[in-house]
Amino acid sequence: MGLLGTVGKTVIGLGAGAIGVLAIARVRDDRYVDGIWRTLEQYRGTGEPFAEEMVSGLPSVARRYFLHAIQPGAPLASRVRFSYSGSIKPGKQMPWMSLSVNQILAKERGFVWKARAWNGPLFLTGADHYLDGTGRMRISLFGIVPVVNATGADLSRSAMARLLMESALLPSALLPAPNIRIEGIDDSRFRSTVELHGESTAITLTTDQDGRLRALELPRWGNLTADGSFRYIPYGIIAEEERSFGGYTVPSRLRGGWWYGTDQYQEVIRLEISRAEFA
Repeated sequence: MGLLGTVGKTVIGLGAGAIGVLAIARVRDDRYVDGIWRTLEQYRGTGEPFAEEMVSGLPSVARRYFLHAIQPGAPLASRVRFSYSGSIKPGKQMPWMSLSVNQILAKERGFVWKARAWNGPLFLTGADHYLDGTGRMRISLFGIVPVVNATGADLSRSAMARLLMESALLPSALLPAPNIRIEGIDDSRFRSTVELHGESTAITLTTDQDGRLRALELPRWGNLTADGSFRYIPYGIIAEEERSFGGYTVPSRLRGGWWYGTDQYQEVIRLEISRAEFA
């Protein structure tokens, strides 16, 4: 029996009463996630304008990146809200699915990811979030039937790396700070080591000669291993296009996945950002 047939039997077997209970639980969960969204929405920058002097002591490759990504005089943002569409591969045995996402991300605090993915009549909804060291992943079939509802130390550690990786969409979050150390690697790469929530994560950014971000990679906690055990796995994104929004120039068309830079590479997401608002 195919995937759709199995799914259909599962839904029919639940019965109207069970579906009603699941729908009520979905509403309760949505309210909880909306509360986290509102918490992150209140997190804003001081309004201090970006100035070239803020990056004058950095290696030239990092300085080029920041001067390209942040317009002089732009208020330093602490959060970004953005929307994107694209495609996602939820699992190794799953098909690629069309994707539509609204997301908020706050510097060093967390993110909320609200997504809808579909392939023909099959569709999933997702509401991942991470806040101050704790993450959760929730995926529902047809918006009601839980497929994944996970939390715990392993998921939270993986979500923290995702927060740092997606900070490429909030360049002010990567500026030098007491918990961020920046060092050059060569003419096109620099490393930003971030201390956050008890973890030290080295992020490698690759740029071109104009400072445009071309790729980003970091070790991300995951269990895409032969025995299913958790370990740090190289994860990376490739930036194919960029756009400017409100004083910031960020990657707008990206693709990425696990085991980046190895022959085991598994691309899991392709996206194009249509809107970004910084505060």
